This record gives sequence, C-alpha cells and structure tokens, in this order.
Amino acid sequence: MTKLAIFTHVTSFLDWTRGFETKIYEKESGGGLKFIMQRAIRRQRIRSLANWADIVFVDFLSPLGQLVTHESRKPVFMRIHRYELDVPELFENVNWSNVASVIAVSQHYKNLLRSLVPKQVPITVIPPGVVVRKWPFHPNESGKLCAWSIPDWRKRLYDLMLALKDYTLYIGGWSAADRILQDTNQRLGLKHILEPDVEFPQWQWDKEYYIHHALDESFGVAIGEAMLSGMIPLVHRIPCVLEFVPEELTYLHNEELIELIERMRATDKEERNELKSTLRKLIVDKYSSDVTANMMKQLFEKKGEL
Repeated sequence: MTKLAIFTHVTSFLDWTRGFETKIYEKESGGGLKFIMQRAIRRQRIRSLANWADIVFVDFLSPLGQLVTHESRKPVFMRIHRYELDVPELFENVNWSNVASVIAVSQHYKNLLRSLVPKQVPITVIPPGVVVRKWPFHPNESGKLCAWSIPDWRKRLYDLMLALKDYTLYIGGWSAADRILQDTNQRLGLKHILEPDVEFPQWQWDKEYYIHHALDESFGVAIGEAMLSGMIPLVHRIPCVLEFVPEELTYLHNEELIELIERMRATDKEERNELKSTLRKLIVDKYSSDVTANMMKQLFEKKGEL
C-alpha cells in the first residue's frame, strides 16, 4: 500500500485517502517552553515523516506547507483551496522547485492560481471529493427551501433572507445562531426559520430545494452534498459551479432566483424526481471521493516523470 504523508491543519477533505497508508502531521499546540521545544523539532519531524512516505502531500498552503517544501527531500504535491488566494504572500516563501504539482479543486481556481504559481510548476484540476456514503439518496416533495452556511460574508445569508422576504427559508448551520440574522428576521417580520443545531444529512431530508447564494467558492462541496441527498440546487452563478451544476439551475440576480423557484415548483413532479436522480448520479460518477482517489493515484504515479 502506498505510504502517504499528509501535512495539513484541516482534515475535512481527506476521505479519498482511505486507500493509502496515511500519517498526518499534527499541528503543534500549547505555549511556553513546551511550544518552544515543539517548534525546535518541527523540521526534524517533517523530514522524518517525509522520509517514511512514498508521497508527500500538503493540503492547504500555509506556513506549515511552506516549510514542508523546504524540508522534504521528496517532491511535494500541494492542494490549494480558496482562502490562500486572499493571502498572496503565502506563495512567496514556497520552494517551488520541490513542488511536483499544485492541485486545484476547479478549473476556475486553476486559472486564478496560474498567476501566483510559477509557470514551471504544473497545476492539475482534481475535485475535492464528495463523500457519497455519508449522503444517502432521500428525495422529498415538500417544496421547502433551505440554505446552510458558516458565518462568512461570502455566503451572503443576509441578502438571501431579504431576497426571499415572501418565502419561508430554513437556515441551518452555525450562521443561524448569528445575532444579526436573528434580529433581521424578527425586526422585518420575515418568515424564515433559523436552526443553529442541525444534524446532517437528516436535516435535509424534508427539504426539496437547496439555495447556494455564495459570492465565491473554489468548488462548492455543500452543493454536491445536496445533490447526493436528492435536493434540487438553486445556485448563484459563479464560475466554479458551472463546472458541475446545470446552468438552468443557476441564477445571477435575486429576481432570477425568484423566477427559478417558481419555475421549478411549477415543474411536473415526475420530471423533478427524474432530475434529482440525474443530479445524484452526476456527483457519484464524476465528483465523489472515490473519483478523487483515482485521479490522485494517477497523478502520484506520474511523479517520476515530472
């Protein structure tokens, strides 16, 4: 079994590694003398883990990722997501001569990364991998609209609540506990239902439409999860989502979102059910963590050719 050394502070997108023998570099914690001692042996720990591995993989470009490119004696495969693009200085202290390939999670983000990654470093597009087994197919015909979000300005929940002032929107996730959203809902007499403590995927099972109103995404994993669950995604038309969401399910302006909701609700039930099955199959066939695993293996096998 291929030995895979993973250096990351975020383990949310590593389901594809189940077919590898993996060891994950753990982030140092604590303070005082303990922290100083840990920092002193950091380089040694990185070298030791890299020496053990067949493949050295960095997930998210961070100061740790920068250091790995300098300390690893083996070429590094580095996956870059979204936040790194907002911190261009992260790209300055990378030993790019030791990076076998950068992995972008969408073609759109590959295009954006090209201006920050040296031309001699290849950039490969591999989706982050949606975990199929965690999202069973559970379609519903309730007509309910929902959104899920972390408290991030990119998600534009406040704007979505106002855009759907004449509808009931079920909002799940941490943002539902946000004071501003709660105050807006009450002060303006909106009918939205804020549910901060929800369990996935069960929370989605009595909803039919998932609205993704984000201003920016590198891929949009939550959209893929909704499609697996049997929901119909209604998605703000940003470049990356057009790579896997049918354009007819996207909108640009809030007025288009209202029109899209009404058009979908007027669609024949059998046609909607067929669409839900088609959308799930799309994720299973092209964007699942199993697909990502196969693409990663193919990329890693080429390391001797790079």
